[in-house]
Amino acid sequence: DGDAPAGESEIVWDGTTDRGAAAAEGVYTGALAVEYEKGNISEAQTKGRVLLDVSAPKITVDVSPVPFSPDGDGAADVLTISAAVQDQSPVESWTALISDRVGNPFIEFSGKGDPKTPIKWDGKSRSGELVQSADDYTLSFRARDALWNAGSVTETIPVDILVMREGDQLKIIISSIYFERYTASYTNVEPDQAARNLKTLDRLAEILKKYGNYRIKIEGHAVRELWNKGKTVWLEEEDDILLPLSKERADVIKAALVERGILANRITTEGFGGYYPVVPHGDLENRWKNRRVEFILIKQ
Repeated sequence: DGDAPAGESEIVWDGTTDRGAAAAEGVYTGALAVEYEKGNISEAQTKGRVLLDVSAPKITVDVSPVPFSPDGDGAADVLTISAAVQDQSPVESWTALISDRVGNPFIEFSGKGDPKTPIKWDGKSRSGELVQSADDYTLSFRARDALWNAGSVTETIPVDILVMREGDQLKIIISSIYFERYTASYTNVEPDQAARNLKTLDRLAEILKKYGNYRIKIEGHAVRELWNKGKTVWLEEEDDILLPLSKERADVIKAALVERGILANRITTEGFGGYYPVVPHGDLENRWKNRRVEFILIKQ
């Protein structure tokens, strides 16, 4: 070998057997026998042992409580993420990335060594944004060992319906009720979305029944898709499509709640189209949050 001192040579092992198959993982020692021309034989063994490790770390993750409800009421406000990593080699580093429903990174945690201490999360991003009510977030936990073998596992973090206090009112914001495009139908969508809609409405009615001394105002909000086409164009979109559509969707949700036992005389509805976005309509990655239904609870 060109890098070995004069009179010395190196033997490189690539982790395979004589037949070219992958050797079993584990601890190995090296032995060398040298036969001289006169017939003398000299033998030696490596001073240390060699660990053969080509497998990714095995990761298990537990999240609790489920569902997670960081609305400040003292119940299920903090999520605990516990991870265990098994590997033959020492764990070098780990990351825990939480993403929203469309795959946008929301918050990331990281550390060195074995993740023995659970992560405590308050449901907020680094910028202070709170998770969306009644939505699912994805946790991707990744670990790398000292030999650069990496493994990962994903878990779903379901968020409960959040009841947030704003002054003398309570507010529920839900952006995860899926409607058929340009209609108020929440059943004529993909089967998994329809099932999720029904589950969300069932849970919403269950929560609203706990606030029997509150009136409920349902507000429909929409995404302004023609926001960049000039004021005349987006005004037409608002008047012709978004305002009536958002009102119709609010009315449909009212009917769904009445079917589930909420008194109709407690509920009023209004449609605001795209006039009150929570993010700019031009934020293509996040503007789905503008397509939402808000529930304002006003004490009677």
